[in-house]
Amino acid sequence: MPIKANNTIKPLTWIIISGVGFVIFLVAALLFSLYIDKINFISPSAYFFLLVILALMAAGFLFGALRSHAKYSGKAYGGTLELSGPVVVLALIIFLGYKYRPTPQSFNFTVNIFSATDTSEVIKTGSTELFFGNAHQTKNISEGQSVFSELPSDHKGKTITLIAHADGYTTKREAVTIPLADAPVNIYLQKIPDSVSIAGLVKDKKGTPIKNAELVFADGKFKTTSDKYGNFQIGLPYKDGEEVTLRVYTSGKLRYDNLVTLSGISLTIQLQ
Repeated sequence: MPIKANNTIKPLTWIIISGVGFVIFLVAALLFSLYIDKINFISPSAYFFLLVILALMAAGFLFGALRSHAKYSGKAYGGTLELSGPVVVLALIIFLGYKYRPTPQSFNFTVNIFSATDTSEVIKTGSTELFFGNAHQTKNISEGQSVFSELPSDHKGKTITLIAHADGYTTKREAVTIPLADAPVNIYLQKIPDSVSIAGLVKDKKGTPIKNAELVFADGKFKTTSDKYGNFQIGLPYKDGEEVTLRVYTSGKLRYDNLVTLSGISLTIQLQ
């Protein structure tokens, strides 16, 4: 009659295996604690996958040394659940692993800069400053965005100050709260109206200054009058370098009719 092999592992053997597994677990936990900054490259899905494997290994090693059971009593979710043995170790490892999971030490923060006149128009050039406590960063605006890289993770949810600069727009200072989620913040800048100041002298063919000459710009939209020395000055809502029509009248008679280039250079008008 064949003798059946005794495949039962003795309690002492399980205790030894459990002890070795427990030591391995403690060493792994210690390494994770000491080198937490080095494992931030692990993705959350990979981290939790490894965590479950580690928890199952610890529970499996303890299974031979401790008795485990689970009991549920009650109605639906209002009952009570009682756990003991290695299953507690499994649940505890997963709970602590989730609570002390590695989090990114830094993040990128994007600021979108738009025109307040047309909110679909992005401002393509300029710069944005970020202030938080004593920290200060400046980033250029590129295609409507300023990207602040590697901000400390504790900045999330905190209020910072942003100052946006762009040619042709008023500088804007705004306090914003960095979203907890990785979402951009929008800033809208007000466009500065085009303006150019024109000054000059009205004189006749002999070079004598003409007082009380009426100067009419842009087909009658803007008017001014020369003073007793023949000088005049007017601000016009045009860009520097643009051309507009100018007509000059004295005593109701048209004495000058031509295109003039608007600039900061003094303009001399010689009447016919």
